[in-house]
Amino acid sequence: MNQESEECPSCKGTGVGKVNSFTKRLLSKDDYEPLECQHCNGTGFKPD
Repeated sequence: MNQESEECPSCKGTGVGKVNSFTKRLLSKDDYEPLECQHCNGTGFKPD
């Protein structure tokens, strides 16, 4: 698998992104905590 082609623009392949308007709405939070990236980790939600 090519890492460069699979790299997420949000997290640069680390699997951790920042809250955006979509995930922020799902979480109902105002703070910008790191999230698992949906592209890299397949959840898009902060782990419990």
